[in-house]
Amino acid sequence: MSALFGPPRRPRSSGLTFWHALRLCLLLLLGASGAAAEQPLRQPDIVVTALARRLPPPERTLDSEDVAAYGLDTVGEVLAEVAAQDGDRDEAAYLVNGRRVAGLGSVSDLPAEAIVRVEALPLGSAVSLGARPGQRVYNIALRRRLDLGTARISTQVATEGGWSSSRAELNYTRIKEQRRLSLTGKLRHDDALMESERGIVQPASSPPGAASFRSLLPAADRLDLSLAASDQLGSWLSGSLTSRLALAGRRSFLGPFAPTGSPEEPLDQRARTLVASTDLTVNGQVGAWQLGLFANVIYNHARTATDNVVVAEPRPVPLVVRSAAESVGGQLSAFGPLLQGPAGPVTFSLNAGASRDRIAGKRLFRGVTTRSATVLHSSTLTAALDVPITSRAGHFLAALGDLSASLELSRQRVSDFGSFSNYRLSLLWRPTPKLNVDGSIGRNTSAPSIATLDEPAIATPGVRYFDPLRAETAEVTLVTGGTPTLPRQTDETRRLAVNYNPLRSLGLRLTSEYSEFRQLNATSEFPSPSALVFQVFPDRFARDAAGRLIAVDARPVTFPRRSERQLRTGFLLDLPLGRGGGGVASVAEEDEGAAERRADTQSRVRPRLQVSAAHTWLMSSELVARAGQAPMDLLSREAVGFGGLGQPRHRFDASVAYAERGLGARLSVQSRGVSFIEASGTTTNTLRFQPLTTFSLRAWVRGERLVPRSPFMRGVRINLNILNVTGVRERVEDRFRMTPLAYQPGYRDPVGRSVELSFRKTF
Repeated sequence: MSALFGPPRRPRSSGLTFWHALRLCLLLLLGASGAAAEQPLRQPDIVVTALARRLPPPERTLDSEDVAAYGLDTVGEVLAEVAAQDGDRDEAAYLVNGRRVAGLGSVSDLPAEAIVRVEALPLGSAVSLGARPGQRVYNIALRRRLDLGTARISTQVATEGGWSSSRAELNYTRIKEQRRLSLTGKLRHDDALMESERGIVQPASSPPGAASFRSLLPAADRLDLSLAASDQLGSWLSGSLTSRLALAGRRSFLGPFAPTGSPEEPLDQRARTLVASTDLTVNGQVGAWQLGLFANVIYNHARTATDNVVVAEPRPVPLVVRSAAESVGGQLSAFGPLLQGPAGPVTFSLNAGASRDRIAGKRLFRGVTTRSATVLHSSTLTAALDVPITSRAGHFLAALGDLSASLELSRQRVSDFGSFSNYRLSLLWRPTPKLNVDGSIGRNTSAPSIATLDEPAIATPGVRYFDPLRAETAEVTLVTGGTPTLPRQTDETRRLAVNYNPLRSLGLRLTSEYSEFRQLNATSEFPSPSALVFQVFPDRFARDAAGRLIAVDARPVTFPRRSERQLRTGFLLDLPLGRGGGGVASVAEEDEGAAERRADTQSRVRPRLQVSAAHTWLMSSELVARAGQAPMDLLSREAVGFGGLGQPRHRFDASVAYAERGLGARLSVQSRGVSFIEASGTTTNTLRFQPLTTFSLRAWVRGERLVPRSPFMRGVRINLNILNVTGVRERVEDRFRMTPLAYQPGYRDPVGRSVELSFRKTF
């Protein structure tokens, strides 16, 4: 097999450009701080209120009772659930108490009890907050005062046995006005799941008992520690610091070491990783302008030792691969009203950033050491403008409702990949208070990540791989890592979304979103095996003298073009069924006494029913595998090759939830249609991936509901999660209704049905 580990990496230039852009923002920041002393400053809460009036009303608002009805533990879990219901696929932008933050990291570990409300702002309103056009913006209002500790333990087991997972978590959070402190520790252990515990059929050439020496899931341990702090540094300045440390270990079993034909001991692969990161954010409020500085440092060290069988060696020979990745970056930003237009203020945003990424690798095998190192420097300058065109509140062309346009232009330079320009244009139209229409078009060119380019290659033996040319499952050495020759990728996107709230009093929201994208030089994971994959990438496969497949280079590849059109429609109904409740509180209303009165919100949730459903129709999906080749329809069984694996034409997601005082339950369903992949070079033996529908159940109950008079049970919540309630697995069959060994149900879903029980207490 030619070039199994790729050509040597060419040296990269080390020059860093666009420093003039950073100086420009720095001067703007320093100049604004000087101007701050010459004009009266608003108090933080007043600034938040003034800023909110310039934004369109939120499409959806969740108060503290709505949040409690989810039965989730942290702010991060709540936002993930809300984003999933909104159908958001892109990374969102966040406000905390009305102020822009770089990401959710500084508040993600806070307990859900810290939330006063969550507001989902319309798509198209992000530029006025310094975010990218088309981003969803969530405003998270936190309590002004909170002193809370939480402890959580959980265990998850597979009902078929053989696998379990245990977790423990401690968190302490203190909030006093703008000062926040959160300390979190998490510990997790996962058992290994062996092939013998799922009845995996072994190839005829395997030695007896081989299934007991191969793992479907590795044994894993992980420790996470985090600290997040935020404070008001001055009358106009605030800052936050988030530091994280993660230690993880993993052991996989690769099969028996059987030089004499009978199992003696398992071959294994052991991996250890250490990831440390620190994020620093500083925000300044000068009049109506917000200035920001964001800096981050990430260090990632990994070591993987893989046993290999070498002819004439009595013991396995380890291949040891080490990698150390470092990333240092920073960004300066400024946004605010540039001028007053007829329909409202025109908002301008300017961002300048730079980063340095380095990865160094070391491979040691049989006393021979090879090293590699790559450094990437990048710099970016971005400017965005949000222009109100019509306004009801401003009485300018009020008959048309509220209409605004946003434009973002950026220039980026990455060493060895050159310079490229990007743009995004979006429109937001609100003809009535119940209807939002937004659309966007954009073009974005980006360089591959440094890990995708030069992560050290790891060769893992004994991997089951389907060989379509011989219609058999082979055990191969699978090579993973980075691909040095990847080019930069260009994404072109178009989208149009409509949100309609016909009955706001009942919390009914109807959504529909059409999107299409086209990728040029699309970087992709190595595709699933098919005859065309073997034809397009012949140098990625190696065979022995008898023609049997023995090695596969599965590192990332590039396709000249890929395109897709999709339509997603759905609805969300949030229906209160009883009286009472606290309503939506503002940040200013959350004084210390109010916080104490609302501390038991989760026990006071009034009865409510929530129903959501969404249907995703993949209208078209095409791929050009080689330059000059006609596009392939990935949704058709006649599409020889990548045939739609993971690309069903229809996908359906729905959930029904009920919650009341001290208890709740949510039933979720996910359904995907049939998909195909050609197996043997002709469509006469197409593999059919059968439709799959899975159900999951999450239920919770407060301790006071179970034992009302127990002091210990106060602040306790018990959760029961059942994943894949029916225990079904995806089935893959050929035209003879036979399943290839590489596609056995146990490989498609090793765990199957699992039950998780967790105990959480606040103190």
